Amino acid sequence: MAIRKYRGNHARNVIAFYGDEVPAEAERLCKEWRYQIWRLDDESVIDVAKLQLTAALVIAQSDEKPTKFRSALQNFSSEFLKFGCSIYVLVVKSERGVKTHSIVTSTLKELDPPWLELGGAADAREGITGEGHRQCLPTVFACGEAMTWNELLMFVSRNSVKAGVNTDLQIAVEDPWGARSTFKSAYAAEDELLVKRAFSDFYAVKLVEMADGLSGASAYRAYVRHQPRNSGVTREFLMLLKLGDRRIIFKEHDNHELQLLKHIPFHLWPQLEPSRCGLGHKRGMLVSTFVEGAECLRDCATSGHAAAAISNLFQRTLHAWQHHTNVQSERTLWEALQQWLPKQIPTHRLAKIKELGSDGNLDALLAILQKQTTKKFLVGQIHGDLNATNVLVRGSDAIVIDFEKAERNVTLFDLASIESSLLVDSFRYDKRPANALLESLSKLYVKGAKLGEAAPCANSERSSWFYECAREVRRHAFDRELEDGQYGIVLATCLLMKAGRQREYSEQDLQKEQKEQLRACAYILAERILSYQAGHV
Repeated sequence: MAIRKYRGNHARNVIAFYGDEVPAEAERLCKEWRYQIWRLDDESVIDVAKLQLTAALVIAQSDEKPTKFRSALQNFSSEFLKFGCSIYVLVVKSERGVKTHSIVTSTLKELDPPWLELGGAADAREGITGEGHRQCLPTVFACGEAMTWNELLMFVSRNSVKAGVNTDLQIAVEDPWGARSTFKSAYAAEDELLVKRAFSDFYAVKLVEMADGLSGASAYRAYVRHQPRNSGVTREFLMLLKLGDRRIIFKEHDNHELQLLKHIPFHLWPQLEPSRCGLGHKRGMLVSTFVEGAECLRDCATSGHAAAAISNLFQRTLHAWQHHTNVQSERTLWEALQQWLPKQIPTHRLAKIKELGSDGNLDALLAILQKQTTKKFLVGQIHGDLNATNVLVRGSDAIVIDFEKAERNVTLFDLASIESSLLVDSFRYDKRPANALLESLSKLYVKGAKLGEAAPCANSERSSWFYECAREVRRHAFDRELEDGQYGIVLATCLLMKAGRQREYSEQDLQKEQKEQLRACAYILAERILSYQAGHV
């Protein structure tokens, strides 16, 4: 008997069914739960109007033909997931001794849709075990043999995506310079559907692409328009929208839920709009409040206003992360840093590096890093991509965005990321030749980048803002060192990562030559730090 409190009218009141016959029990229970059944077979053409009202697709495995369900997954999974409909593959209990559950799981692994295991009564009542407590809908569920139709409908009722698709939503896309544009990904149609799902209660949205994103996902300012019923007044709201690979978006959503809510003050990160975030087949989308009245750390640094924000970044915003740490005992420092190191330097950049007096021998630098065999260093939660465009400054507050790369690792990495990013990103309007720029920064990179070793930089010097920022970063960094020189090693790693990263620039980017020069400078400074560490200087 269905639990009465979960019965009622549903925004999506259709259950699509693929299989030999709809069981009589399923028909009875669907009526009881107030769901209509939509029969599908291999010849069915998808009715988009009905798809918008569909809560789930149920695919029943056949004991006679235990692999037949595969065609249904191939034919229907993409469209159903795009429209927010989860798919439930009912594993049949074979009377012929066939390992039906193994057939289902191996097929799902081969076809590689997003999927999870859903066992039986306990999972249906309490939610999925393991990964399942996280926001992962829509997805494909492999339902265990013990799952009953009543348990399944209970789970669908509690866990289906509620919002429909506003097919009438007017979407306009503009590039950062105001020209008309389109969605750039290979899955543009799915991106458009995700937007229509997210803003089903609005009548128009204008998406303005943001030029600062470095994560690979597309970020937009979303100006959404709403006209309340019986009102002639149009209201416009500003939100932040991010579109990207489903797995990346899912991970960032997870990081928001598991790390930010517990450890970062609520006003120091953009608040997600949970009802508007969504996943599709290949793509996903996050919608959050837009941080108004703020500028990124990259832009405010050169005006001399960044030092206080950097101090607050590590003393307030990321305070819990920086101080809830433990001493590493399993990996060496080299093993912890290895994931960020480049395998090679882009050929065009290597030529510039050699012009600056280096031999460009990356292997020699990696060999120095490989000697960092200490296991005595602090590990904690880190952002993982704390560049100067992922920190927004509002007054003295430091607001952090883009959490898809958050993980537990070397705590010094976030600090070194800020310093290396300010070098590569904030000098982009400085027209000095590379040699002159390196000379102006040389005092900061002697003796392994130690604080206090450099003479003060005069305020009239064009690089004085960077000295202030670097000193503030290092003031926090050296408190996190357990052995002398650890920050220098991590900083060199971040500089090499910047030097090795391949970047593509738009035709409108007037600073691309300067940006390339700065990445070459990053290599030179990493080389100086590591040469000191190796005793070559």
